Amino acid sequence: MKTFQKKKAVLGFVGLLIHENAHQCFLSKENPQCAVDYSSVENAAITLMKMVENAVASSFIKQSVIDVLSWCCSISSELSQHNAGRSTLMNLPRGAESILDMFKMVGSVAQLIKLIDATINVLLAKCPDECMTVLFDASRNGSHFNWIWLHIAITFPGSIVDHLFTVGAAQFRAYVDDFKVKERTQVSAAVLAGIHEDYNMKLSSLSDVFNFLTRRSNTELEKVVSRMIKDSLDSSAKDGVFENLDFVFFFKLVTCSVETLRCLIRQNADAATPSNFFRGIRQLMSVDQRLVLSSMPYMEFAKQMVRALDVQSLSVVFSCIMEMALDPLIFSQFEHQDPGVCRAIREKIVLVVDEIVNLIVRAAHSKQNLSIVDYPPAAEFASGKRLQFVIDAAISSPPWAGSVIRYLHAVSIIYGEAKAAEIICRFIVGCVEAQSLSALCAFLTTIVPYYPNVMRTAYESLTNIMKVVDTEKDVAKSSILRVLNNIRVLLEWEQTAEDSLQLKYFRLYPDATFGELYTNLLYEVLNTAEDCIAANEMQMAMDLVLAVSRLIEVTAPYTAQFKEGSPNRSVKMQIRHAYKLMLQLAALQRIALSMVCREHDIAISVFEEYRTTIFVFVYQQLNPLLRGYNNLFLLSFLTSCVQDAKALFGDSDDLVAWKYESEERASKLAEIEEAQEESFLKAIEAMPLGRRPNQLAHSGIIGKGARHLQKVDPPSVRWLVVIVQELVAVS
Repeated sequence: MKTFQKKKAVLGFVGLLIHENAHQCFLSKENPQCAVDYSSVENAAITLMKMVENAVASSFIKQSVIDVLSWCCSISSELSQHNAGRSTLMNLPRGAESILDMFKMVGSVAQLIKLIDATINVLLAKCPDECMTVLFDASRNGSHFNWIWLHIAITFPGSIVDHLFTVGAAQFRAYVDDFKVKERTQVSAAVLAGIHEDYNMKLSSLSDVFNFLTRRSNTELEKVVSRMIKDSLDSSAKDGVFENLDFVFFFKLVTCSVETLRCLIRQNADAATPSNFFRGIRQLMSVDQRLVLSSMPYMEFAKQMVRALDVQSLSVVFSCIMEMALDPLIFSQFEHQDPGVCRAIREKIVLVVDEIVNLIVRAAHSKQNLSIVDYPPAAEFASGKRLQFVIDAAISSPPWAGSVIRYLHAVSIIYGEAKAAEIICRFIVGCVEAQSLSALCAFLTTIVPYYPNVMRTAYESLTNIMKVVDTEKDVAKSSILRVLNNIRVLLEWEQTAEDSLQLKYFRLYPDATFGELYTNLLYEVLNTAEDCIAANEMQMAMDLVLAVSRLIEVTAPYTAQFKEGSPNRSVKMQIRHAYKLMLQLAALQRIALSMVCREHDIAISVFEEYRTTIFVFVYQQLNPLLRGYNNLFLLSFLTSCVQDAKALFGDSDDLVAWKYESEERASKLAEIEEAQEESFLKAIEAMPLGRRPNQLAHSGIIGKGARHLQKVDPPSVRWLVVIVQELVAVS
């Protein structure tokens, strides 16, 4: 006991010398005229500390070395506390780093730092955990101990990391257990407040050390932290209690500093998955919130953290959060483990999504020509399958449509009109039910004011985007039927909407892109219909025919077309598109006709509806400048019918040998054949030998034969029309 008291007295005296030396040193800088010679004090302090250092190095007595390190930490904190108000140490540019540099200018303090290094070296070699415990306990002095932590981190960057954070996590675990015991025994609120304050100061200092090591790109730190977080997330709870609380420990460090959060996200971006988020939140909810974040609710803290993140970290968080929010199956593997946590996440996550989307929208509008390189969060769901993922979520989950549409709006503003058009196309391809198109209309409401002609751009690329989406989803059949129906619904909505509604002015009617859009659509329709017939999927083929018929029907100009202030409709297109469209419509009519005789009761009704609609379109609704192309449609259809006569009607495809069905026509054919069999030479042979040829010139013998041998004219096109119409009627 006496030895301990003597040692304590000596160290106390040395501490007084150090304080006096520091005071005189700073005073000489602040007021040179008041300076005195303090070299004797400095030399005495240095000499005594060298003696202590030699004792520590020469013989290892564990408790004595720990006591020396503890004393060094206390003196270091006191130096910062007692000199904090000095002009020399106020408003330093680099915080703890500048304070460290200033204290190193004091001779006795420089020797104190050497003594700290010596004791840490000895303890790290003999008992590293006890060494870190002493340093961690000294952290209760908060920012006044940070300058020493900074020096330790610089001097021992690889040696202390593993032990430091292992001990820190263990101390946090002790904090949780201590609080439970104290609360169970119903200690006073003042005692609990003291416990909170003590540990919060320690963890705050540890957070500063973490940030400093990260800024110096400490690879050992990254390995240790990643390992600890992974092991913690992989651990399981026993009776709702987690033995490993390392994840919560690091979250507690995050509450001390936003920079810590940024560092953790950057270092563990690969681990930022929905499943790990779930495990982390479940572990976090198992600890009393007062021990982790006592000042505000978790959601409010999350919103503040989102606003404070750098763009790279925000990008990682946004990617994971959106998957958790929009994928209905994301928690299927965890639902049985903790349904309460799953329910809580679903209820609260919308707040975080909205906060991030608001930041993205604000960034998109705050800077012109914003690049995704400068703002990567906008690019997370801006292309490919991930873009279709959020669009499908807006279609299938109306509660999420608002957030998704605002995000898609920001993406369109950043990427340009082509991206907005792609999004529109993906909506048209993805909507299964007509009512789901209201999400597309909501998106158009936000984007048409910026890109008035975006529908034109969308129609030009619609079929290409459809193929891309089908490939991404790996579907066996084309989505062309759904696309046809959705375009028809949009045109019907535009047609029936009140003039006061925005829908009326989205320019949904193809107008200038009519020819390109419809020829591209019909190209896909014809290919799909032929594949369906080959596969004996007649219902699908008939659905396609009806979809085209009804789309063409709704394409018609308005009955009261020229109402003032309303958009007008006119079926106009380039000549090359008109030519192609007539051929395609005729080809589809031939396909409809081919299904009539395939034992499908409704096939004739499908054909009649299509034929009626298309004839009205071709002969009445085309722009007057294109009216001449109706003959091309008719000729193409008749030609295909004649070429496929055997398949369509079970007859020969030889035009000259076409058979009449009525008895009268059959009799006429027999008469013609009989006349063709008479030969002019036979008539000569039948002439009487006694008469000369000139005597037979007007006898009628030769003339009759000649008349019978006159060439029979082939059937005309008008005749073909009559025949085909009769055949269709009979079928």
